[in-house]
Amino acid sequence: MRIVKWLAITLVAVLPLSGIAWAEQGSSADAAGVPAAVLDRLPSVVRIFVVIEQPAGGRMMKIAGAGSGAIISPDGYVVTNHHVAGNASHVVCNLADQQDVPARLVGTDALADVAVLKLDTSKLRDPEAPLPVARWGDSDALRMGDPVYAMGSPAAISQSVTKGVIANDRMIMPRIGLGGTLKLDGEDVGSVVRWLAHDAAIFGGNSGGPLLDARGEIVGINEIGFANLSGAIPGNLARSVARQLIEKGEVPRAWLGLRLQARLKEQSEGALVSHVDEGSPAADAGILPGDLVLRVAEVETPCRIDEDVPIVTAQLFGLAIGEACSVTFLRGTERIEAVITPARRGAGPAPHGGPPAPWPHMHGRRTRSLRRRLTLPSCAGALITGVRTAGAAATAVPPLQPDDVITSVNGVPIGSSASFREAVKAAGGAKVTLGVLRDEAEMLVLADLDAPLPKTPAARPSRSWLPIQTQVVTEDLAKVLGVDAHGALRVTRVLPCEGCPFRIGDILTHVGEQPVRARRSTDARTLERLIERQPVGAVIEVALLRDGAALAVEAKLLATPLDPARLPTAEIAALEFTGRDAGELERARGVVVTEVEPGGWAALAGLATGDIVQQLGSRRVRSAQELSAVASEVLASRPERVVLLVERERVTRFLVVEPVWR
Repeated sequence: MRIVKWLAITLVAVLPLSGIAWAEQGSSADAAGVPAAVLDRLPSVVRIFVVIEQPAGGRMMKIAGAGSGAIISPDGYVVTNHHVAGNASHVVCNLADQQDVPARLVGTDALADVAVLKLDTSKLRDPEAPLPVARWGDSDALRMGDPVYAMGSPAAISQSVTKGVIANDRMIMPRIGLGGTLKLDGEDVGSVVRWLAHDAAIFGGNSGGPLLDARGEIVGINEIGFANLSGAIPGNLARSVARQLIEKGEVPRAWLGLRLQARLKEQSEGALVSHVDEGSPAADAGILPGDLVLRVAEVETPCRIDEDVPIVTAQLFGLAIGEACSVTFLRGTERIEAVITPARRGAGPAPHGGPPAPWPHMHGRRTRSLRRRLTLPSCAGALITGVRTAGAAATAVPPLQPDDVITSVNGVPIGSSASFREAVKAAGGAKVTLGVLRDEAEMLVLADLDAPLPKTPAARPSRSWLPIQTQVVTEDLAKVLGVDAHGALRVTRVLPCEGCPFRIGDILTHVGEQPVRARRSTDARTLERLIERQPVGAVIEVALLRDGAALAVEAKLLATPLDPARLPTAEIAALEFTGRDAGELERARGVVVTEVEPGGWAALAGLATGDIVQQLGSRRVRSAQELSAVASEVLASRPERVVLLVERERVTRFLVVEPVWR
């Protein structure tokens, strides 16, 4: 079943005619049913016109959009959604009296989808005239059936109001598999927001507009449409976030490094830990996936149902950063007391920046989720999000690609896209040497603004294999490294292997008696050619340079890793999915799901192709053979529920499969 959710922002370039027709009809609606206190607030509602720049093919594309907001202070602060204005490069607010007033972004918070703008009051017709201001109400006082009024600019028309009732005062995205999330710039809004669902009609352009109660007070910020309902961010949350953005320019949050989900039916207290980040405060406290957290400091964690999780998560974000506190959790029947010190949660991605025109588009900052997905050692550097065809990135040796992270320019470390631009400018000339992280490999890339696009060599099979990845030491790179330019290979990655003698940065010069004559990008497979005639298991001598010193090491040749299609598989027919062993070059720790029967039991639980099954029931599984054996034992009794621990995009979660046995 496909659940439809959408953000209520209008892209002006594709303004839907149906939305305009609705607006014209709505403008003639009888206002007798709308309290005067609500209509009195209409002048505080603003239309927000934005220009958003988005990367496409390594260049920035400009898109015009429109949303809504409300003036919340006499000096001109305006609250709206992050997805309306958080990445805008140009903002103009149209007031109820049709004044167009420029505004600047004060602060934005993708996690709560709240942003604050500041009107340039000097541009008002009468800068001394008081602004109409909306008042905040208490969203916690709302109950199902209470009347509410959605204000905003549907389809980018002038300010409007629609009437409805609260249909659900604690709406979350349905838990269909690992979906059911609303992600903005890498942040999961649903992890802290429990929406106010109502049936007051909103459309594209209503995003950021206020939801008022019968007293004319803001109790929500409209954000999404879901099925036939509208969803608003609770006003109390939006008010708190807006206040911090105004006072601090950001929302500081505590980070424990764990993810919670509702506990399983047989568990009576606490919240189930579904994932723990490596090196996090939670990991340091000894917490593991599968534990039940009962309390952190004074925050209790009673997550009986999914709707409880956002409230508890938001409370944990409010813990004192850097102050050690107690944590109580259960592991099985054992009650454990420990100490945990919340760290500061990293900021979300920076707004789209503008690197030099010939270079790829970049993000200057990265969230921990991106760091986890890309297995990066830190959040420093510039993340490439797009490469322009035939630009400097495409013609680099080797070519840059999305998800690469530039960490240095000519040996000088960089921390962001801004420092990258400064380093390129300081280097001068057309050629630079870049330090690049790619899939755990530490590469050196030579970029030349005038270099021709290289050709990719055809793949060749090999019978023997060394567990390393290398790059060609071209003549130019040899000069940078201070080595002979007759040809060599530089080690960029060392894969796990018992007794492997290589290190990242080693320069391979000879394999046996044969020199490594690799000087061009087309020589990338030189190492394979040198060892392909050697038998598997043979021990060869490799001459190399390490930190400027020459030495020789002995390396044992291994068999070329099997193609994933040839790895052992296991079909779990009762649960209707198939998995295979993880390949030697994959980072998976478990069984890789290769097929999920559409409409099957595993599919209904949310299992998807590419997921990694780490645990079935209470048993760990590391191979297809183990999965088959464990499944045979666990499923022999035909249990009503089977719990799977799966990993997707470096995040683990428990899924519950509930087969009907026949």
